[in-house]
Amino acid sequence: LGYHAYFAQAICFEGGGPYGNALLSKYPIMKAERILIEDPPVRDEDAYYETRCLLKAELDVAGGITVYVCHFGLAKAEARNAVKTLLAQLERQTRPCVFMGDLNLTPDSEILAPVYERLQDTAALFTHPQLSWPSDLPERKIDYIFASRDVKVLAAEIPEVVAADHRPHTALLDIGR
Repeated sequence: LGYHAYFAQAICFEGGGPYGNALLSKYPIMKAERILIEDPPVRDEDAYYETRCLLKAELDVAGGITVYVCHFGLAKAEARNAVKTLLAQLERQTRPCVFMGDLNLTPDSEILAPVYERLQDTAALFTHPQLSWPSDLPERKIDYIFASRDVKVLAAEIPEVVAADHRPHTALLDIGR
């Protein structure tokens, strides 16, 4: 494709290879890193647990933008730790940023409230609810693109495309630099 890429491995499945988050960018990736998300010390939910990570990349476009990518776990304790990890990164954030991923939570989840306080959900531009999972007959929105408040969201949608288990979420952003 001619794109720049970075892969942040969270785990290695025995016999299945590396698993984590990836970023494809048409803009050069100046710097990228994997930030591990702390596993819950107690597994007290009837849910699948898996070590997760946050991908952080600085892109060389319009003076620079930071992109975060994450796939939240299914256990609520894992999602809380993921939000905590993201918020710690955002506290140090000095340039415009985007956060995106499969968060396995619906927009009304109280776990996402701190993210909504800090970032804008590009889905606010939807003229009607657009759902992302499962892709063949979507029943909920669990995929997101958030942007810092200094980024102008020009368009956003979840196209009716079945290419994987989730429908894609797209957004057109103006960094304004």
